Amino acid sequence: MSTHTLTESILVNPVFAGLSQTEAEDLAHHCEVLLLPPERFIFKQGDTSSDIYVLFRGRLEINVRDMAGVNNKVGYLEEGEVFGEMGVLESCPRSASVSTAEDSVLLRIPGEGFTTMTASGHPAIHRLLQWSIHKACNRLRGLDTRLDHLFKEEDE
Repeated sequence: MSTHTLTESILVNPVFAGLSQTEAEDLAHHCEVLLLPPERFIFKQGDTSSDIYVLFRGRLEINVRDMAGVNNKVGYLEEGEVFGEMGVLESCPRSASVSTAEDSVLLRIPGEGFTTMTASGHPAIHRLLQWSIHKACNRLRGLDTRLDHLFKEEDE
């Protein structure tokens, strides 16, 4: 994907809504596009966390290995999802494995690019973090709802 095409893809992606052409071009210079077929690992649980990803197109599967060493499918990521940020922000190993469930297009923001753009206060990083926080809050609300239902069932 050319830098021009990548810039256009960034500009229409809801994660980066509101970036200027120049800001999107700058982000594109720090990133890489991955075109992946189905059943390809992006990273595995326990891997070193160095990159953040945005799913532009496709669907991804999330698996977590339990204490017995069994991999358990825990969910899917859909277009527009940001992932991999927890490990990068916390400097800890990957907490899950992520693989492609179908042909997928991802934006990979390497750790160095992320660090450089963070240090300069780049608006793309601000948008990325806002989006990640918003999604994390939605996941927590969903978990709270499921826990409420679980405890209500136990009380009955």
